[in-house]
Amino acid sequence: MNDIYKDGEYLQKNPTWHVEHSGYKAAQVLKLLERNRLVPESVVEVGCGAGEILNILHQKLPATVEFAGYEISPQAFALCGERVKPRLQYHCRDFLAEPAARRDLILCLDLIEHISDYLGFLQRLAPMGNYKIFRFPLDLNWVALWKMNLSARYSVGHIHYFTKEIALAALKDMGYEVIDCYFDREKPSRWIRRMMNRYDADLTARIFGDCSLMVLAR
Repeated sequence: MNDIYKDGEYLQKNPTWHVEHSGYKAAQVLKLLERNRLVPESVVEVGCGAGEILNILHQKLPATVEFAGYEISPQAFALCGERVKPRLQYHCRDFLAEPAARRDLILCLDLIEHISDYLGFLQRLAPMGNYKIFRFPLDLNWVALWKMNLSARYSVGHIHYFTKEIALAALKDMGYEVIDCYFDREKPSRWIRRMMNRYDADLTARIFGDCSLMVLAR
């Protein structure tokens, strides 16, 4: 599956590399930082895509923060070029192969579901940063199972599927301490989902999905 990020297939299917979602995702990162009163000294995003999330965070966080994006796709890395500036650099290589210097905050946003050995990735990532923020799309839900919906596999390369419980268990099994988490819904939900969500957000996510899980861990 990793070849689709290097041979141009992913770019052909997703020509914007999801830049249009960057503002929303950056806002969720800022929300988690604010909720937990964290101001990182350095921020690394693994699988940074076109680099726009870091570009937005560069504008929003203090001028002392250093930013670096890592991306294995040469097509995505080419899109990062226009965003390079002081304190914001991008690299077309595997972050896990970098020297062992510990970063303050590592972002993995909509990344884990693309990685073949995601447990091995999480285990190797754990000592490389003080804090990590993950975003897991919750593709595994009752509606998706009933419809046998594999659209995310073929359109955006998701090869693993998560519920809240599976995502948190994977992090804990790999030695992470979960500090904070919440459901985020980028798209407005239908009225029945909004109504159910008021009473039981976990059950609503389990039935319909239609959301992602934001997690702060260390």
